[in-house]
Amino acid sequence: MGSREGSVGEIKRLKARIAELEKVAAEDKKSVDVMRKEKEVTQSLVRTAQVIVLVLDTKGRIVSFNPYMEKLCGYRLKQVKGKSWFSTFLRKKNRAKIRKVFLNAIDNVQTQGNINLIVAKDGREIFIEWYDKTLKDSDGNVIGLLSIGQDITERKKVEEELRKQKENLEELVNERTRELNERVKELSCLYGIAGIVGEEGRSLENIFQRVVEFIPKCWQYPKSTSARIIFERQEFKTKAFKEFSQKQASNIVTFGKTSGAVEVYCLKEKEYEGPFLKEERALIDAIAERLGRMVERKKTEQSKAFAKFPLENPNPVLRIAKNGEVLGSNGEGKKVLKAWKSGVGKKVSETWKKTTREALKAKSVMVTEATIDEKVYSFNMAPVADSGYVNLYATDITERKKADEALRESETKFRTLVDNITGITYRCALDEHWTMEYISDVVKEVTGYPASDFIGNRVRTYASLIQPDDVKLVHDAVHEAVDIKRPFTVEYRIVDSRGEIHWLFERGQAIYGDDGSLTSLDGAIFDITERKQLDKVKDTLIRDVSHSLKSPIAMVEIGLNMWKKGARLNREDDINNGQKIAYDSIKIVRRDISNIIEAFTLDMRKMERKKLLRKKKKKKKKKKVLLRTAVNEAIKNVKDLIKQKKLKVKINLPEGAHKVLAEKRDIGVLMGNIIDNAVKFTDHGGITISSKTNNNWLVISIKDTGRGILAKDKHKGFESFYKRNVSMEGTGLGLTICREIVEIYGGNILIKSKGAGKGAAVIVKFPV
Repeated sequence: MGSREGSVGEIKRLKARIAELEKVAAEDKKSVDVMRKEKEVTQSLVRTAQVIVLVLDTKGRIVSFNPYMEKLCGYRLKQVKGKSWFSTFLRKKNRAKIRKVFLNAIDNVQTQGNINLIVAKDGREIFIEWYDKTLKDSDGNVIGLLSIGQDITERKKVEEELRKQKENLEELVNERTRELNERVKELSCLYGIAGIVGEEGRSLENIFQRVVEFIPKCWQYPKSTSARIIFERQEFKTKAFKEFSQKQASNIVTFGKTSGAVEVYCLKEKEYEGPFLKEERALIDAIAERLGRMVERKKTEQSKAFAKFPLENPNPVLRIAKNGEVLGSNGEGKKVLKAWKSGVGKKVSETWKKTTREALKAKSVMVTEATIDEKVYSFNMAPVADSGYVNLYATDITERKKADEALRESETKFRTLVDNITGITYRCALDEHWTMEYISDVVKEVTGYPASDFIGNRVRTYASLIQPDDVKLVHDAVHEAVDIKRPFTVEYRIVDSRGEIHWLFERGQAIYGDDGSLTSLDGAIFDITERKQLDKVKDTLIRDVSHSLKSPIAMVEIGLNMWKKGARLNREDDINNGQKIAYDSIKIVRRDISNIIEAFTLDMRKMERKKLLRKKKKKKKKKKVLLRTAVNEAIKNVKDLIKQKKLKVKINLPEGAHKVLAEKRDIGVLMGNIIDNAVKFTDHGGITISSKTNNNWLVISIKDTGRGILAKDKHKGFESFYKRNVSMEGTGLGLTICREIVEIYGGNILIKSKGAGKGAAVIVKFPV
């Protein structure tokens, strides 16, 4: 009996055990189904992610990558699975370097932000920025590498374009500076020769010798240059004169005939006329022309001096009485009288009669000019007061006038050339004020002050415009270059007449006199403010991308690892949490990238608007945007969160009124960011949106009953990346973008709050 009862008990226990095992089996089946479904969700997230998700084994062979990578590179996963990543996607020259990075990552030394090229199926080169994570099994053994990659090819293209623009600018500055230096050298040479020619009491021989010794200093290679002037069978040479094979020459013409030549010889060879610059061809022609005019003038003066008697004078000589009667004339003078329709014993015109009386009254020699039969004469009127008449000594200065006019025209062309250079050209002293001897009118376009203000420090010094922080930088750059007799380049900031900052690029060099001493600095200055602003925008974009994507991508890794661990250990909570973290992080990446692009685009548009304003071009056309439309659209975008939090939204906007003169897209972004912030930081109560006009301003108010903000933090609200709580999602760029938009249209924006937990209000004002 006891044995039978024991058997029955054993059977019951077995049945209970069987039931228990069946229950466990059913639960296991259910867990497997859950894992399978959640695995499918996770795989879906990886497939839709707009970043590369790549898994390599410890040998660098391809285990898997997501559809985004397939679309980017042109390969299907099944085509390259199991193949070496290095030989499939990398250029041969880069493989060793990238393999070393891979081995470090496998050895648990991950890279963050490493950039390298991969090659697509069609041969395209794509720049990828990588973030790596070592993969391990449950025992801690390394089984591979997870890499998250982002396509930054467009960013690299922008950087390359900026680099090329900088090189082009420097090349242009060098070319313009060289041209300016040659023009300044030409003008300095002609001024120097004019000084020699203009000295009183010098003979022609002395003038020619001094000029020939001066010429080599004005050429490109003065130590290798010799010069000679040949005039009327006389030769004037530089010391140790040599006739090299490379030669330039220009004829000296006097009174319409060739009477000599200027010759320049050089030992070195160059592209234009051997060793000579094309500017030097114009210079030697100008020297020869000026010497010809000088000879004509000297000979004319000598002829006049030697003509002691009127009849011997080759020029017209007249004697006119106070009443205008012609008392006498030589042979050339009669030609003048004929043109005047007068003669000896007859009277001259009322004009010459008046001039004669003025000369007698002044009792001193008067000089006047007159045109007779298309010739220009200079009349020296010498009064003989006691006798009551005036002697007129006329000199034909037609050729001299033409030459002077040609010189003025040449100098005008030179000034025009200098003024048409896009930058500021100058000549200044090497002193603490950079005292200007000459500065082109372009300076007004850049600084707002006329060129005359700076000449001789008449109104202000150029040094007074330089930012105090850059004064030493400019001083050191110039003096260091001058000390070693090299051209200098320097970038620095100035403040213009409106208080605005300009970035300038300057290139120049020292100019030395006959005795080797420094006489001045010559150079050109270019406004590179736009290039600097573009560099700043680029740097901001790179910083924002790096700042915003680092944390979300790390969260994607955490989510994937949590899902992987949960799947391995059959922990449903880890799987669910891993999926949610990965999915939410990818959403954050997308939204942050959108905000960054919006901020970048806004900066570029601000730069364009400023550029258009400076050039006084027509502004981009704006339309009136209905405020209610922008508000309704913004609320529509956050309606799910409003419903979830059970918030009340009150809109006090007049129907069909209160329009903003702006671009529709800008007002949409403005209202969207402000209302999104209000909903995000309000957990109870609601939001009130209202508007009114006040003294030519449209005032828009968005009030909430949310968490508020401390008084000490109000000014931080518009700073880039500022968050009230670092754990909150988002880039922290929303209100920064709002401020930029409002300032573009001449408005302002501020935050009001009575403190933490007491709500906040954002007030926006637009001019109407």
